[in-house]
Amino acid sequence: MSDPTNIVDSPENVVVSPKKATYFRFATLMLGLIGFVAIGMCISPFVDKDGHKLKTIIKEPQDIDGIESFIPVEGHDDLEISDRNLQDMCKMEQYTTTDIGTRNTAANCWYGLYGVVYNLSKYLSKHPGGSAIMLPYCGKIATNAYKAIKKHDATLLSKKGMSSYIVGRVGSSRKQISVKCSDVKKVAVTS
Repeated sequence: MSDPTNIVDSPENVVVSPKKATYFRFATLMLGLIGFVAIGMCISPFVDKDGHKLKTIIKEPQDIDGIESFIPVEGHDDLEISDRNLQDMCKMEQYTTTDIGTRNTAANCWYGLYGVVYNLSKYLSKHPGGSAIMLPYCGKIATNAYKAIKKHDATLLSKKGMSSYIVGRVGSSRKQISVKCSDVKKVAVTS
């Protein structure tokens, strides 16, 4: 008979229930995942919607008042240090009511609706009510007239795929503006 005081804990002598083994495997996996994420936070590449690398942030752990924090590293000439909240911005044209007003024919029909400028020249013939109902509003800010028609609102513009007709935004001056790329095809920017 062996003396229980002489048993040395070794991997062969440890008996673990299947439930505990599953728990330990899960805990080990999570610790590995947390370590992977922490490494990813130290060097963070930013990519645009096509996967092209935009900017990189390099961070190193720093002890600030007894708390280890990650802060941007200065002095990397080959990398651009950037804000972590980087947003993709796209250029878009802004048109005045005068710009829109010059496009008032069936061949060149622009509408201003909910702060967005639409070129509806190719849509006129597709409109369920016919082009005749739309022609009087070519070259105009037509939001109020559009809203006055039953069941016509910004939601309908979205449902009908009108974002493909967007050419810009309505504004007080003719210029190029920057907007979030995710907002370029937004069918309404005002109510």
